Amino acid sequence: LVFAHGRLYDVTSRVSSQKSELAELEKQRALLEGQYNSMIDYRAIEEEATTRLGMSKPTTGQTVYVNLSGADRAEVLSDRGGLLSQVGKLVSDAFAGLGEYLSPAVT
Repeated sequence: LVFAHGRLYDVTSRVSSQKSELAELEKQRALLEGQYNSMIDYRAIEEEATTRLGMSKPTTGQTVYVNLSGADRAEVLSDRGGLLSQVGKLVSDAFAGLGEYLSPAVT
C-alpha cells in the first residue's frame, strides 16, 4: 500500500509538472500566434494584388470558377526548434503515467 501511494504521488507530481509545462506552451503558442497575426498587413496585400498582379474583388454578378484538377500535395515542415517533439514527448509521458496509474498494482 505504501509503495502504491508512493507511485501515485510520483505520477501525480509528474502530471502536475506536465500540466504546468503544457500551460506554458499554450501561452507561448498564443503569444506567437498573436505576433504572427499582427505581422499580416491586409492593406499591403490588397494593394499588391490590385496594382502589381492586376487582381480585383469579384462583383455580385460575377461568377468565379476554381480549377481543382491539379494533383493534391502536402508540405512537410521541419521542426527546427524541437517544439513538436517536446510536446509529443510530454503527451506520450502523460499517457504512459496514466497507464501506470490505471494498471493494477503488483504485490
